[in-house]
Amino acid sequence: MLCPHCHRSFSGLDFCPHDGRKLSSQPRLSLLDWKDTPLTGHILKERYLVLGLVGEGAMASIFAAEDLTTGEPVAVKMLRVSGNQSRLRERFFHEVLAAAGIGHPNIIQVHDVGETLERTPFLVMEFLRGETLGDRLRREGKLSPEVALPFFLQVASALDAAHEKGIIHRDIKPDNLFLLGAPGEGYAIKVVDFGLAKSTLRLTAMGTAVGTAEYMAPEQALTDPVDARTDVYALGVVLYRTLSGRLPFEGPDATELLARQVILPPVMPFPDPRVEFCDDPEQQPDPALVLRARLGLVVRKALRKNPAHRYESIRAMQADLERILGQRDGLLEARLPCEEEDIYLPVGPFGRSVVQQFYRLLRVPVPACLPPPP
Repeated sequence: MLCPHCHRSFSGLDFCPHDGRKLSSQPRLSLLDWKDTPLTGHILKERYLVLGLVGEGAMASIFAAEDLTTGEPVAVKMLRVSGNQSRLRERFFHEVLAAAGIGHPNIIQVHDVGETLERTPFLVMEFLRGETLGDRLRREGKLSPEVALPFFLQVASALDAAHEKGIIHRDIKPDNLFLLGAPGEGYAIKVVDFGLAKSTLRLTAMGTAVGTAEYMAPEQALTDPVDARTDVYALGVVLYRTLSGRLPFEGPDATELLARQVILPPVMPFPDPRVEFCDDPEQQPDPALVLRARLGLVVRKALRKNPAHRYESIRAMQADLERILGQRDGLLEARLPCEEEDIYLPVGPFGRSVVQQFYRLLRVPVPACLPPPP
């Protein structure tokens, strides 16, 4: 039995225990909406009947389809990639198959991959009902910590599982975090788009930064090697955006935005963390202020320019969020002061060259410790 509102399945019940709606025995396919396209009616891999278009992105279209072996709905993501882009195709299939093996409940399930007769790559995924965190933030502006933090714990758990498998997402942002359930009433979250860079920002002819500028860590913006701490940075930006209603860095174009990501410290819209150390009982701060102040410490540590100054892992960041929620004992790791100056030192020749241009662009003095351009 299915709930027509939140789309959860139950057995032995007449009403949804979460929203009270009367459960339906209709097939799940009857709850879907789609738009007919020239692909409607096509069968992929002799198994997936394309029903219609449900969404479009910069590099892919999403179709609703029926798995003819089970009768259940699936989502088919069809990439806009020409047949001669072999490196991108190989990387896509390799990384998608790797992500499919993570097996975490907060990561979208990838069931199958394939190609059309025209050699257009596609992947078959579980069909999700709801909206992205990006959709919700565009509608509501921001979320309260009480609403947001349970979702962020789920995202952190999912990314930790991916990192354990050696997979770095590299494009964590609100539009890649999908809230399950009716719009505005999400009950769980799924991380989507593993291994698929949605935008490519060309800084010069020498190098290419892959990801989304607003959520890029300095090492990613300068095409240096990335690791799990790159996802820590991106999740810190998402947390900042979700709780404050704005981004930590903005700019008139992608180049200046990335320069700010690499060089400037973020303006922190959170209460002073010292608010909870008042000894005067009559001056005790509002618990909500204390909560936001502690979250500000977590965000600040996640957004350090130097990866060595961030959380060493997404699991460490998750532990601090659990401490804030009272789910784990101990002091926040984010309380530990960062004694060293927080400057990103590029390691690759492209980054060493571009970072000098970034400092000139923002009219910021170049630190003496910065390696010279090649």
